Amino acid sequence: MKFSAVSTLVCVLAPMLLIPAVRGDEFDDALTSKVSSLNIRGAAVAYFDASKGMTEPIVRGYGRVSSSAQAAKVTPDTAFMLASISKGFTASAVAVLVDRGIISLDDDICKVLPQGYGRPMCRNPNYPNDAITWRMMITHRSSLKANIPEARDSFGNFISPSYGPSGGYTVDAPAAGNPTCPLDEVIDFYRALLTNDPAASTDVGRGVRLRGGEDLDWYELAQSNGGMWKNYRPGSRKEYSNLAFGYLAGLVELASGQSFATFCRDNLFHPLGMYQTAWFRNHLPDGIREAVPVEWYNNRFEDVGHYCFIDYASGELRTSASDLARWSESMLNYGAPTLWSKGTGVDIMTCRERTASGGQVNGCEFGYGWAILDNSMKGLSSTEGWLKSGFSSLDWTDGFWHDGAEAGSQTNIVILPRTGVYVAVVTNTDMNSESAAQQLTRTVVEAPLPPTNSPPSAPTPPPPSPTSQQPPPPTGTCPNQTEFLVKLKTDKYPDETKWTLKRGNKVLEKRGFNFYKKANWEYKESFCIPSTGSFAFKIFDGYYDGVCCENGSGSYEIYVDGKIKKAGGSFG
Repeated sequence: MKFSAVSTLVCVLAPMLLIPAVRGDEFDDALTSKVSSLNIRGAAVAYFDASKGMTEPIVRGYGRVSSSAQAAKVTPDTAFMLASISKGFTASAVAVLVDRGIISLDDDICKVLPQGYGRPMCRNPNYPNDAITWRMMITHRSSLKANIPEARDSFGNFISPSYGPSGGYTVDAPAAGNPTCPLDEVIDFYRALLTNDPAASTDVGRGVRLRGGEDLDWYELAQSNGGMWKNYRPGSRKEYSNLAFGYLAGLVELASGQSFATFCRDNLFHPLGMYQTAWFRNHLPDGIREAVPVEWYNNRFEDVGHYCFIDYASGELRTSASDLARWSESMLNYGAPTLWSKGTGVDIMTCRERTASGGQVNGCEFGYGWAILDNSMKGLSSTEGWLKSGFSSLDWTDGFWHDGAEAGSQTNIVILPRTGVYVAVVTNTDMNSESAAQQLTRTVVEAPLPPTNSPPSAPTPPPPSPTSQQPPPPTGTCPNQTEFLVKLKTDKYPDETKWTLKRGNKVLEKRGFNFYKKANWEYKESFCIPSTGSFAFKIFDGYYDGVCCENGSGSYEIYVDGKIKKAGGSFG
C-alpha cells in the first residue's frame, strides 16, 4: 500500500449536514403537543446547540401543509414563506456587494439609479440635501414610511393593491388586482410610487378602481396619505420599514446588473447548498412540497392560498427548515469564507446603525437587517421574554435574531455563533397567537434531546502529544481490508477544518467545513479501506492557520492498521 498525507487549500463549497431520521422520541412529543396547543397547522424546526454536546442538527417537520384533512405532512424539506426573516437575507445581499467593493455602505443610493429617474426616488423631499445611504436602508433609518399604502375600492372598502391574488398585509385590507405572481418589477413600481414622472408606469394594481371610480394611481395614492417619507432627517431616527426593504431588491439589481432573485441564488443560496430556497414559487425545485398559508379562523383552519407582493424583499422568501439549517451552520462561522470575508461577517452581526451625522447611536438594534444581540441586553426590560427564558445562560456576543408574520405565516430564528447555537422555526399559520413562533422556539430549546443527540456522559480526555502517543491497536473490524483511523483534536474554530481521503481519483471518505462542531475536542473515526492501492489524505483549514499554535493545542494523527502515518497541527 502506498500512502501519502499532504495539506493544501481548496475552495469552500456547501457545508455538510447530517439530518437525523430518528422520530417518535420525547423531543417529537414535546413539539407535537405544542404545535397542537398553539393551533399551528404545519411547522418545521432546525436546532443545534453545541453547548449541549450535540454533534448534528435536529431538523424536523410537524403537522400538515394546508387546512385539508388529506393534506400532506410537513417534512424538513417543505418550503415555507419566511415573512420578515426575509429581511436578513435581503440585507445579506447588500453585504455581498459591500464585501466585493461594488458599493460602500455609506454610498448615496442615488448613485445606482439610472440617469433621468430623478432625485425624488432617493431623497426625502423634506430634507432634499440629505443623502439616503445603503446603511440607512438596512437599519430602518432611511425615513421611508413603514408600508406601501392601502386604498379604498369603489365600494369604500380597504384593499391592498400591492398584493395578489390573495393575502394582504392586514386582515381588514385584502389583496386586490394582481391575478398572477410573481410581482417583481420593483424599480418600475417605486418610480411610480415616489415620483410624479409621466414616464413612470407599473403593472402592480393595474385595473383596480378606487372610491370615486378613478383608476389607481400610485403617486396620487401616496400623496393622499401624506407621501412616502417621514418628516425627520434621514438617519436621525429609527422606524421599521417594509417599504425600504422592498426597495432594496431593485437597488441591488441596479448595483449588480442581475435580477435580485438571481443575485441571491448565485451569491447566497447555492454556495451554501440551499437549493430549496427562492424568492418566487416558480423558482423552487420541481416537486417540492410547499406549505400553504393558513389562518385559524372561527376555531378551524382556512387556507389563505399562495400569494405575492411587490415589496417581496421585505418578507416573501421561501425556504425549508433543512436550508435554514444550512444557512445557520454557515452563520456560526460568520458566513466566512463561503459568502464573504470574516470581517464582513462580523459586521453583519454587530451594530451598523449610525446617527444622521455618522455618530454612534444609543440602543442600537440592527446590524445588516438582523436584530442584534449582546450580553448587555439580557437585563433590559425591552428584551423579549422568550429570549431571556430560553437563552439567558448562553453567550449572546455577535448573536442575532428576527421574527416574521404575514397572512398564514409566523416565523422565528436566533443564531448565537459564539456558543454554537441556532434555532429556526417556520409555521404556515397566523391568527392563532401573535407569539406562536416564539413559544415554539422556547419549546425547542427546552425539549429533551433525542437519543442520537444526547450529550456524552463525560468528555474524552485530551490526547497526549504526538511524540508520546501510543498507537491505538487495530480494532479487528475490517476483515480482508485495512483499518484507517483519524484522530483530530480541534482548536478554537472546529468548523474551519475539513479533510478528504482518496484512492487514486476516488474519494473514499471526507469531512466538510462545519462538520466538526466542538472546540478543543477529540474526535476519533475509523474506516475500512482497500488493502491495496495509492492513497492520499489531505487536510485543510479555511483560514490557513491549522489547529495549533496561536489557535489552541489542536492536532491530527492518522493511522493505518494501528501504525501512525502522519501527525501535526500546522497546515493550510
